[in-house]
Amino acid sequence: VSSPTYVLEQVYPTRIPLHHYDAYRLSSDEEFLHLGFEERLREGDVLVVEWADKVLRVLPPETLIVRLLLGGGDEPTVRQIVLSGPAGKWRERLFRLLPGPR
Repeated sequence: VSSPTYVLEQVYPTRIPLHHYDAYRLSSDEEFLHLGFEERLREGDVLVVEWADKVLRVLPPETLIVRLLLGGGDEPTVRQIVLSGPAGKWRERLFRLLPGPR
């Protein structure tokens, strides 16, 4: 998946369509909504938003936030993925992705 910085939205025709947005160059929540985000959300498509902190106010409450962190202390090349969102909706889904017996 390449960053859609210059086109603002990239659509991948997967089994469930994936819309990859880049909010970095947007100047307002309204500009983001004009891209058709709400319509895609109602259709049940998968929506991924880079620079989502710029449009958090208009994202649904059940949004899963994925933060990619680089470096930490003595390990500047260590990468970390931090997931956050409403526990009720995402806890079981994410638990199923973990390796090992349950």
